[in-house]
Amino acid sequence: MKNILSFLLCLLAITAGAQETQTIPLPEKFYGIETSPNQPYLLMLTRSTYGDKAVERGDFCVVDMKTGKPLWVHELNYLTDEVRLTNNGVLYSSENDTRLYDFKTGDIIHRFKTYPEQYDVANDLLFGYQTEKGGSLKCFSLFDGRELWKTKLKKSSWAHAERWNGDTLLLAGLNVCLLDAKSGNVKNYKTKTVASQMIFDAARMAGGMLGLAATKALFRTTVAPVVPLGLDQKKVGNLRSNVLIEDNRIYMSDKDHLFCLDNNLNEVWRYDFPKNTAACAQICCKGDTLFMLNEGCGVLGDQWVRFGKPFFAAFNKRTGENYRLDYFPKEWEENLLGKMLSFLDNDLFAMSEDGKSFTRLSAFGNPLPLDSSNGDVVQVDASLRQVGIIPSARVYSPLAQSASGFLVGRMDGSAMEIRWLDGECRTQHRIRTDATLLKSNGGKFYFQKGDKLVIADWEGLKTLY
Repeated sequence: MKNILSFLLCLLAITAGAQETQTIPLPEKFYGIETSPNQPYLLMLTRSTYGDKAVERGDFCVVDMKTGKPLWVHELNYLTDEVRLTNNGVLYSSENDTRLYDFKTGDIIHRFKTYPEQYDVANDLLFGYQTEKGGSLKCFSLFDGRELWKTKLKKSSWAHAERWNGDTLLLAGLNVCLLDAKSGNVKNYKTKTVASQMIFDAARMAGGMLGLAATKALFRTTVAPVVPLGLDQKKVGNLRSNVLIEDNRIYMSDKDHLFCLDNNLNEVWRYDFPKNTAACAQICCKGDTLFMLNEGCGVLGDQWVRFGKPFFAAFNKRTGENYRLDYFPKEWEENLLGKMLSFLDNDLFAMSEDGKSFTRLSAFGNPLPLDSSNGDVVQVDASLRQVGIIPSARVYSPLAQSASGFLVGRMDGSAMEIRWLDGECRTQHRIRTDATLLKSNGGKFYFQKGDKLVIADWEGLKTLY
């Protein structure tokens, strides 16, 4: 712990033109940072190593971003502990020992005997379970530490959570739930997101264990943006899409059907898929059309496995009428695409050959863009026939957006190239830097540049030559 204090006591703030850029020396064994758009504090994390391997022990330090000074340090076990910034303090938990620390002093403000599951930022509420496997869900106020209510709710309800209509949280896991954050009242809509091990093709997908299928490009993933439900070795899970909210309606798919719900979880419409067809999927709306990319895979334990049939479909979002459903071929060009269909789950930007302008690549566009094993983007039609390739050197990921344009970037070896684009996607400014982007939050960017942490806004980035 002494190392982190000795490094952080050397904090330095510099000013670049009218924009402030903070530069903070990083401690030995630096591991990562946690930031908050609502609080002027930073958590800086370290992690010990044994040879070339990281071990479970480390520290986190709270830094006052206004003064640039470290305030206090606490030990952290990466196997059992979690830490985050809230509006009321630093929330730390080690199994069911959960504490709220004062930002400035590190003193314990409140202590809760709970396994934390969700932090409600809008209402400063903490939801947690009595036991590690479930039990009653309890709600605590982080403002005064009171227990407000408890209710029965399955732990597997929390694969997805977001605010819905004021004080209500929309949850989607094994079921879709509406949770009243003030009273604990719950409404449920039953879904089918798991299947027996006996009814799927047990072939493992390229990419291996969850979380280890890292890609070369910024902010690009090779799996659908939904959270695995657990490590069940007997059932295939995650047979669901992301949850989509459009015009006060809820859209989601499970292994049997695509459905639309109203704000009371009443079914507006439903489209039933052929048996054992739908699986892990992505959905989005453009106008009155709802698009769906079915990945043809699920989660068994800690592995991606084949399940269902990959397809691309389109529906009328108001009525559920199926416009098209095109199955991909059983075999595809594995040398080009890899063994797993790697759909892009966010829009990208393709640079023109002269480098002056960009075209937005929609994850649900026509043609469809897929990740390839070497980082190129392969454009295919709905039958997975190749219609074009965009080299990785011309593919940029979105970093931020404002009323005047976009900020995009890509890694080029050990360097990062960042471009400012106007509303017409034309290049206005360009830099290259050896800094590595760690986070972007609240209009600020957090870079690691050698042994320094650099914090800058849009204009401040131009100092990172």
